[in-house]
Amino acid sequence: MRPGAVITRLLLASVLVSAGSLPLAETALASTQNIDPATSLQSVSCPLGSQLIMPQASTVMNDGWIRTQYEINGVQVGEDVPPAGADLVHAPDSVFEAHNMETRGEQGATATEWQAEMTHFVQNRTIGMCWTKGTFAAPIYQPYPPSHNWGGDAVTPAPNSTYRYSGVDARFSQANPNVRSCLSTAWLVSWDGLGQPGSPLLQAGTVWQESGGVFQGEHAFYEIVGGVKDTGGMIYLTNVPIGAGNTIDTQVYIPSLNPHLVEFTVWNVSTATSQMAYIDYSPGYPPNGLYADYIDERAQLGANYAQLPNYSMTSWTAMNVMRSNSTQWTPAYGEGGAINITMTSDDGLTTLSTAYQIGSMSTMSNLWKNCGLYEPAK
Repeated sequence: MRPGAVITRLLLASVLVSAGSLPLAETALASTQNIDPATSLQSVSCPLGSQLIMPQASTVMNDGWIRTQYEINGVQVGEDVPPAGADLVHAPDSVFEAHNMETRGEQGATATEWQAEMTHFVQNRTIGMCWTKGTFAAPIYQPYPPSHNWGGDAVTPAPNSTYRYSGVDARFSQANPNVRSCLSTAWLVSWDGLGQPGSPLLQAGTVWQESGGVFQGEHAFYEIVGGVKDTGGMIYLTNVPIGAGNTIDTQVYIPSLNPHLVEFTVWNVSTATSQMAYIDYSPGYPPNGLYADYIDERAQLGANYAQLPNYSMTSWTAMNVMRSNSTQWTPAYGEGGAINITMTSDDGLTTLSTAYQIGSMSTMSNLWKNCGLYEPAK
C-alpha cells in the first residue's frame, strides 16, 4: 500500500475476540433457528490438510448482521456476515464503523477498488473456519542470518529509538513454483509480520503446497505463534482466492484507536477480494514488534521443515512500517537497519534462498537457490 494511506483492513469482518468482549447489542438465536432469516450461509470448503471448525453459537445483531462464534485452540473466534443483498457501496460510514471496517474516507483503495471489494464482500456470506492444526509458517522467531526456514529481510528501528512497530504492510507477486521441482513435500509461505525474540509472532500471508509431486493448492492465511493467543497453526482466509501472478497485499496492524486489537489482512488486488481477522487482547495489549519481517519460507510440518520449491524469485514492493508513535506508514528501508536473512540447510552448508534490496526504499527481491532436504526442524 501507499505510504501515508490507511489500508483497507476489513472486507470480510472476521473477528477473533476474547470471551465476554463482543461489542454491540445482540439477539441470541436458539439452536433450532436458522442463523440467517434471509438465506442460509454457505459452509466453507476447507483445503486439504485443514480442519473445518463450525461455530458454537450464533447471534443476529441489531442491524441484521450475523455474528458466529468459534473456538480455535482455546481462542474465542467470531465472524460478522452482512445481510443478504446489503448495499455496502452506498452504506453510511456508521455501518462500517460498527463492524470494524474502514470508512470510505479512510480507504487506501481507489473508488473503483472500493466498489469492487464491497461487491465481492456481500457475495462472500459463509460459515466455518479452516484450521491447519500443528502446521506453522514460523514456529520460532529467528530473524538472524542464517536461518533454516526464513529467507528475506527484517527491519528494525534506529539505535536508541524509543518506538517499536505497530504495523507492517507489503505487496508481492504470488510466486508460481515448479511442481515436482523438489523430491518431497514442498511448501512456500510468503508473509509479513511483527515480532521479536521471546515475543509472539504476528503474521499474515499466503501458502503454496505440494505433496509427493502433487500440487495441493495455495491459500491466504494468518496466525499468531506464541503467547496467550497462540492459534496453534495457520487459519486460512478462504474467501480470498490465490493464484500465480496475483498481486497480494498483506498487513498486520495494531490500530491506535483500539490498541487492544491486532488485525490481519490479506488482499488479492488482482481479484478485488480481501479478508480480515482480528484478535482482541483485552484487557491486555498485543505486543508491538522490534522487527518488521518480509519473509519467504519453507513451513514446519510437525517436527520437520518442508523443502523449498523452485519459485525462482519473489518480488516484494510497497514495503512499509507503522511506528508505534505514529499514524503514518513509512518505507521499510528508511528505518535504522535491515537484516538480510539467508535460508540454509540444517547443517548450514547449502543455501536455499537469498534476498537483496534493489535500489528502492520499499522494494526487495528474494531468490530461490536450492530445494534443501525434508529435514528435522531446529
